[in-house]
Amino acid sequence: MTQQRRRGFLASQDGSRHLDNKMREMSYTQERLATEAEVGEQQVKNLLHPHWGRKTQKDAIQKIAKVLQLEPTDIVDPNDWYPPVQTRESTDSLVVKPSRERLSTLPNQNLPPQDNKFIGREKELCDLMRYLSEDHAAPIITVDGIGGVGKTALVVEAAYRCLEYREYGNARSDSSTLSKITCEIPLFDAIIFTSAKENQLLPDRILDKLTSQRTLQEIMRKISITLDEPSIMHENEIERIRKRLRQQKVLLIIDNLETIENKNRVLSFLYELPKTVKSVITTREQIGVCFVPIHLESLSKRESKQLIQQQADDKGISLTNEDKNNLIKASGGIPIVIIYTMGRLAMSNSLTTVLADLKSNHNDVAHFCFKQSVDDLKRQHEHAYRLLMSIAIFHKSPDRDAVVEVAGLSTEPMISINKGLEKLQQISLIRLYKGRYIMLPLTREYALAELRKNQEFKKEALNRWLEWYKKFAKKHHEPEKKPERFFAGYNRLHEEWENLLAVLRWCKDEERYEDVKELWSYLNNYANLRGHWQDRRFWLGWIIKASTLRGEHKTTLGAKSRKGRTLLLMGKPDDLENAEKLLLEAWELRQYGDFDDLDYLTNHLAGLYLRLEKPEEAHKWLNREQEILNDKNLTNEKRIAHQIYIDRERSEVLFEQGRYSQAQALCNQVIQESDKIKNQRQKNYSQKILADIAIAEGEFDKAENLLFIGFDEVKAAKDKRRTAYYLASFAKLEKARSNFNKAREYANKAHNYFIELGMIRDAKKVKFLLNSIICK
Repeated sequence: MTQQRRRGFLASQDGSRHLDNKMREMSYTQERLATEAEVGEQQVKNLLHPHWGRKTQKDAIQKIAKVLQLEPTDIVDPNDWYPPVQTRESTDSLVVKPSRERLSTLPNQNLPPQDNKFIGREKELCDLMRYLSEDHAAPIITVDGIGGVGKTALVVEAAYRCLEYREYGNARSDSSTLSKITCEIPLFDAIIFTSAKENQLLPDRILDKLTSQRTLQEIMRKISITLDEPSIMHENEIERIRKRLRQQKVLLIIDNLETIENKNRVLSFLYELPKTVKSVITTREQIGVCFVPIHLESLSKRESKQLIQQQADDKGISLTNEDKNNLIKASGGIPIVIIYTMGRLAMSNSLTTVLADLKSNHNDVAHFCFKQSVDDLKRQHEHAYRLLMSIAIFHKSPDRDAVVEVAGLSTEPMISINKGLEKLQQISLIRLYKGRYIMLPLTREYALAELRKNQEFKKEALNRWLEWYKKFAKKHHEPEKKPERFFAGYNRLHEEWENLLAVLRWCKDEERYEDVKELWSYLNNYANLRGHWQDRRFWLGWIIKASTLRGEHKTTLGAKSRKGRTLLLMGKPDDLENAEKLLLEAWELRQYGDFDDLDYLTNHLAGLYLRLEKPEEAHKWLNREQEILNDKNLTNEKRIAHQIYIDRERSEVLFEQGRYSQAQALCNQVIQESDKIKNQRQKNYSQKILADIAIAEGEFDKAENLLFIGFDEVKAAKDKRRTAYYLASFAKLEKARSNFNKAREYANKAHNYFIELGMIRDAKKVKFLLNSIICK
């Protein structure tokens, strides 16, 4: 038997752009993404460049999408990803044709009308069918989730499938035309729907329902009416109902349990019903372990798009792909929010207006989804209420320690805090995932509205939030051992980078200059090492302006020096011009600087003129740096540390001048002195220069050995800039050896790193190298 060929896909143009934007947002290079997704780097490149016409296998796309928290259909056109399945047509037509209008009039059932085709939830629907079967022992199944997530819709869909089976004899049901998931359907003689839902959401208002079954007595009355047995309510009704239900197979649905009076009495009644009855409860609260639970989260992006398109077709609305993505993001995949928004659009509201309304304090849909749950928290669970508002403050999902600190509960008993967090998860306001508490966008907006109602708590919580991240950043910037800063410390800063930026933005908006200055002092080196150069440019620029206004010349000098250094590394002509301007302006402020300020400044003025191809000017600034060092009284260890910094920079200038023997001697001296004070970073720089000298002089084995030793160290430190330089040197080495395929591979990787960092000057140099390799 021949093996079936796996089908490949091209990214759509929108998908390629979306993939690229997501990679930038999550700081993924092509190489890193390929590694984490366990696919070839070429697969990533093919998706980013669909014009090449090279297809990517389905499993690779799924892996890449998973790493980036995307759906495959965000990358590939859904029409390509899900081709029409002709063999489903007859089954699908049997399931979703307008027969439901007739079904809703049948005796022994009282299901509410269902206007639209059910979308998504394939697994949950089949789970529910399985629990309803005779083979499963569970008499009671709960479907829980936040308001509007589609609990009732799921249960009603299952009930209609059961009716269709009874009427048409279709023993299997396709959950979706886009899925191969199928499930057995149980048979029921009667289906009884009771609802305690008090209101329903319309596009222009929340409408109170005329009737709802809020007590056990009202539920039993609904049972008697549906079974056309009013006499059973006359006396000893519970026993007579049990006897009547024992005569046939019954599906009993209790919708919106949380609003029913005396819930425990209702649950006891359900639990004591005969085995011929299967009960399904929908609730916003997770009841516990006594019943079989089905928990509903938001719809996936694919399902959300399907629901949006369904509503758009039904209401004659035209939306762009960008509109749909914005709606998915704002709705968090909550079906009621999507339906409500599409209803508002059908009433001639603009999407911009509707999305803005979703964030307003008086948002009907958020009120519908959350008000009851949050009101209950305020009355009965103070810790949970404080934790809810605190989680909403964080830009990115926080971990437990941060939430507890910001909520002001760090001195409270752990059991009390645990109960609060468990309560929030129980009523689906948050979800714990990989140690972080996730909150849907709509939930967050509602929680922030609650925060605004509690101004004193808000003020205290925001101050605790700031102090938490200042301590966090300081701790991971200044561990006892320096190598730990680059590895464990900077990894933790990476995990919290989005939250740290949010704190900085808040401080800026609140004009808390001293807090910005302090927090950034802990983040500056990390932002440089890990390639957050645009953030570095912005915040150093802001500090320059703010410190200049305040006359803090020392701070201005330091910020201008560091921003100038970033610009000279980026290397575009206007970047170099601005870098020179900033560094020379900093030099004019030298009277306000201390030794470290002037040492840093003169060293990077030398680096600037090296990149401007003015080596003699670079030597001049290194001579000034040497004079400053000679005039300073330092311990021997500190003097060595600063001297090797000067010598390593001078060796680079000498190398660019072609003065290899002098450069080599200085590098060896730097390596020897670095070993004395255990400065691996400067040693690594010098080893890389020695490797470049060895390539130029044809000592390829020596160069390779030096490069491999140094490359392992920069990869471990996740230093993007030095990684790029090492890859460029590997490319030069393999070109010199005539290993052109390897050389092209290294050059491409180096070019991608330089482009990602914005180092245009170095990217152009590698591109020139790459072109010379391609010509071979």
